[in-house]
Amino acid sequence: RGFAESKVPDGRRHAGATELLDPLIARLNNAGPEPLFLYAHIMEPHSPYDRGKLKKGTDFDRYVSEVAVADAQVARVARTLAQRFPTRGVLIISADHGEAFGEHGTRQHTKTLYDELLRVPLFIRGATVKARRIDTRVSLIDVGPTILDLFGIATPAGFGGQSLVPLLGGRNPSLTRPVIAEGRLRRAIYVGSVKVIEDMRRKVIEAYDVDRDPREEVNLFDDDDPRADAALGSLRAFFDAYALRRPGYSPPYKP
Repeated sequence: RGFAESKVPDGRRHAGATELLDPLIARLNNAGPEPLFLYAHIMEPHSPYDRGKLKKGTDFDRYVSEVAVADAQVARVARTLAQRFPTRGVLIISADHGEAFGEHGTRQHTKTLYDELLRVPLFIRGATVKARRIDTRVSLIDVGPTILDLFGIATPAGFGGQSLVPLLGGRNPSLTRPVIAEGRLRRAIYVGSVKVIEDMRRKVIEAYDVDRDPREEVNLFDDDDPRADAALGSLRAFFDAYALRRPGYSPPYKP
């Protein structure tokens, strides 16, 4: 309710960043003192990695070239926001997934729950935001409550995330919600520095100390690490509590 959608692309064609951000910037330039929320999803960078200045080379090099395109386009929004709303504008930048370039034997995305796909950037910039890098592990489920908090709106009880506004103000609150991921009958949870992944279709369990082993190469289950069992217990307890149960329903699988 109250959210209007402006559809730019036709069919399955991915719109270019300028097609999406030109009308967004125009809307910012015409905005008044009323509250305003705008959202855009640009498709640079994304396979087949053909929208950057680099047209030849490896997939990774062309991907990085597309990142540069995205950076330049987002900079336009940042400049406009700073000029038009220097005291109240907030810019939030993130991504819906990462990209694999051979890590764990995979490429592109959607196939695994390793950190090359899950760990995405999250930048929040605004006049009231304290400039710093935050090492606290957060989640995309926190973005919704953060936006609501910025507008002074309470987060509905059904939301799983927590507002990051206290962090933006320079404080270091304790975030109590779990950081989880799920897809293709795989599910994962982070418990401290340990991340456990359970593949329910292949009946495979993996656990990694992502602080010491960021490439997720040493499976703690192979060493009978007690932290792995504890994390698996947390994962199963969470998903058991929140699993959808309905007559005739089974979780869908997409290979």
